[in-house]
Amino acid sequence: MPQHGVIPSVVLGLGLALEDDRIRFHVGDAMLPEAEELIARLDHLIRDVLERCVAAAEARAEKEAKARRAADRARRAAEGRAAKAEAESGGAQGG
Repeated sequence: MPQHGVIPSVVLGLGLALEDDRIRFHVGDAMLPEAEELIARLDHLIRDVLERCVAAAEARAEKEAKARRAADRARRAAEGRAAKAEAESGGAQGG
């Protein structure tokens, strides 16, 4: 006997309903998604995950670039101090 437009199938263990000229399957009160709906959901989930991965990779790359720039500045400063110290010690020995 149909309940709320859903005809129960004992054989399938599902309910069947006609919606927009299509047979839709139900479990309890919930309509089971069709393949196209599942594909659309998966596509959306994959796009979200990819966007988060790209954002994380970009953030990591920027952090690494900042660290490289800071290391380069520190190296140049140390080289400058070493050159200055060498010049000062060379000047004192030469005089």
